[in-house]
Amino acid sequence: GNRTLAITGLIKGDYGTIEIYQDNAGSRTLTLPSGSLVGNGGAGILGLSTTANALDIATFYYNHNGILCWNITKNFN
Repeated sequence: GNRTLAITGLIKGDYGTIEIYQDNAGSRTLTLPSGSLVGNGGAGILGLSTTANALDIATFYYNHNGILCWNITKNFN
C-alpha cells in the first residue's frame, strides 16, 4: 500500500539510497518527510513509477540547512 517515510537521527552531511518497489498492483505512493525537496522541480514529491513490480531508486542528502534533498531514478525493469 501507500507509505510514509520517516528518517531519524540524521546529521548534516548524511546521505543515503533507498530502493522503492511497487507491489503487484502498482501505482503506490511514498510520502517524504516534511520539508523534503526533490530535484528537477519535484515540489517535495517523489514521482514514482506506477507499473506493477517496478523498482525505483532514490538518493538523499541532508544538507547544511537541515533539509532532505532527493533525486530519483525510475523504472528499473
